[in-house]
Amino acid sequence: MVDPPAPPQVSYAVPPGGQVYIDLQTGERTAWLPLWMYWLQIAHRHADAAAEAARQHQPLDLIKAREVTRVGHPVAGPEGNVEIVETMITIVASANSFDAVFGSLQHVDPWKPPGGRKKTTARSGAILEQLKHSFNVGKKAKEWSQELNWLFQLRDGIVHHSERPRPMQIVAADTQNIVLSATEAYSLTAPTARRAVSLFDRVLADCLEFPRAGARTWAERATRLRRQMGNQPGASGPPPKIEVTQTGARVNIVANIEPIP
Repeated sequence: MVDPPAPPQVSYAVPPGGQVYIDLQTGERTAWLPLWMYWLQIAHRHADAAAEAARQHQPLDLIKAREVTRVGHPVAGPEGNVEIVETMITIVASANSFDAVFGSLQHVDPWKPPGGRKKTTARSGAILEQLKHSFNVGKKAKEWSQELNWLFQLRDGIVHHSERPRPMQIVAADTQNIVLSATEAYSLTAPTARRAVSLFDRVLADCLEFPRAGARTWAERATRLRRQMGNQPGASGPPPKIEVTQTGARVNIVANIEPIP
């Protein structure tokens, strides 16, 4: 008789910041990732790229305007749409960071208003109410409400965009020339990208400092992740340190990123 083949060996791939739980009694295996942190890294990466694109190309608007005036006919510029595209990605990623934090908090510290949320409730409003439930945000909630409305309206305008004629806006000007462009080019700029990701950074930092009881464990882990993983995805520091702990029949595997010195 031929011996049956050996069963395959099982290994576990744990991306940075991820966790795996194994129940040795039931055989159940579960894993989860902090995608809010991944979205935040995406937002920072592309906000930096938008700033670099603006640094390189912003002066060209007026330079090209003067050239057009001199030659008397249209002149193509070399800058393309890099700053706009990088800003679009930053805005969407920043809003998705809030969305993902909202989803995480709904799992560990769920809250809904009495009678449930109305279908007309804006996403930014639902996120703010969850933050107020899970953290002692105090008077900052009023400021955040305005800023979250700004971010999600901007995000919705990009994601659910309607290609149609809109009034043009001044994108550059000096004493000799005024440059007009599409409304999207006026609003999708490097400063807008930085404002979007900085909003998330500021709100998260304030929340993590004052968690309520239901969100305290999540906040402690989020604080470690924010400190360890940094602003950029990829191999920007040492490889993750894999920690394995066991409590009874439950095994916990965590990929902790070492903080960058």
